[in-house]
Amino acid sequence: MHKPHTRILTALILMVAAGCGGDDEDTTDAALADSIAAAAAAASADSASRAAAEGLQAYFDSGPLTAGATREEVRNRFGEPREVRVETEPNRHVPDAVDSLYHMLYDDVEVTLRVAQSNTLLESVVVRSNDRMGSAPPLIGASDADIRERFGEPEGTPDGHFLYRCETCSELGGNVVIFRLGKGGTVEAIEIRHPVD
Repeated sequence: MHKPHTRILTALILMVAAGCGGDDEDTTDAALADSIAAAAAAASADSASRAAAEGLQAYFDSGPLTAGATREEVRNRFGEPREVRVETEPNRHVPDAVDSLYHMLYDDVEVTLRVAQSNTLLESVVVRSNDRMGSAPPLIGASDADIRERFGEPEGTPDGHFLYRCETCSELGGNVVIFRLGKGGTVEAIEIRHPVD
């Protein structure tokens, strides 16, 4: 993959070559300057996009839990939950099959596991304490401006929260991080959703 500065250099060389021999030097210079600025802006945006994806990746690679976590692993990580709620719903792919959803509730963490066809799938984790974040960015208490600066504009704002989708964070794609904002626009919780299909 070409690095941003390599693309900029290539664009400059091509644009300078294209600009040589023009009849109207002022027009050519202005167009060249605009093209250089556009190339630099595109490279900067690409770099920022990759940095945001890398930041989101940490929530799935080294966050509170990784994909494939079992109920036992959740207990090893967080201890005994104060409450476990179980519900069932039809399997999305197998007729007449039923999935079980285990909601493991702690004071500062909520974990949802889906048991489908004897497979345990981590569906989501909601964290309300930076102490529970593992090695992922500890952004509980961060402002909405801090989140925008780190990850760019959110893809969506459901209920006023910031949603970011990461298509490169797993083989399935569709991983989601939601920064739940409270009063004053500060992060009160971070929801990490894993693809389960």
